[in-house]
Order: sequence, then structure tokens, then C-alpha cells
Amino acid sequence: MKIIKSAFLIALFNYFMVAAIVLAFKKPNEQITVPATTIAENIVATPTIVKEKTVVPTTTATTQQVPVVDNRCIVVIDGGKYDVTQFRNIHSGGDIFQCGTDMSAIFHGQHDNSYLNRMSQYKI
Repeated sequence: MKIIKSAFLIALFNYFMVAAIVLAFKKPNEQITVPATTIAENIVATPTIVKEKTVVPTTTATTQQVPVVDNRCIVVIDGGKYDVTQFRNIHSGGDIFQCGTDMSAIFHGQHDNSYLNRMSQYKI
């Protein structure tokens, strides 16, 4: 029994030594192949949110018409306009903003009025 245990420990030690040598001499651009089952177990589905861009065409007689792209996310809450472009990245409820819409009902369904006071820094 002692011999089998010793042989097992020696084999295990040799396995780790070979693995360490292979990793030490791995080429910098060489990719390590990972079994598909390992990859599938580590994948976590995350929703992808694509923000829409508003294009506002410019019209002047002397220049060529060039569209101006506005990437800001502006929502309306109780008649006030809020630029939540930066806030949407840190919002604890995730990026649920529907840019360009009145989100009063959704806002009041999740928050009390004290949160609207905190939003004053984003009011435009």
C-alpha cells in the first residue's frame, strides 16, 4: 500500500513539473487550448444594450449639409429634462433608460421623490 501511495505521489509530482515546464517555455503568442466544456461553464449571459443616436441635420446655404450626431441620453421626468448619459453607467438598477422618452411613470414606480432631488445635478 505504501508503494502505491508513493508511486501515485511521484506521478502527481511529475505531472505538475511537466505542466510547469510547458508553461515556462510557451511562446508569447501561442494560445492555450481549453476544453469546450470548461469555456461553456464559465460563460455568463449579459444583456447588450445598444443606445440609439439622434441625427440632427444642419441646413445652411453656404456649407454642405453634414449630419450632427448627438450621443447624449436625455430623459424626461415630471416635465424636467435630465441628461443621464454618464449616470446610466453607474445606475444601481442597470441601464434601463429609454433615451428620448418620458420616464416619469417608470421612475416613480421604483423611487420615491427624494431620488428626484438627487437627480438635480443631471437636469438640463
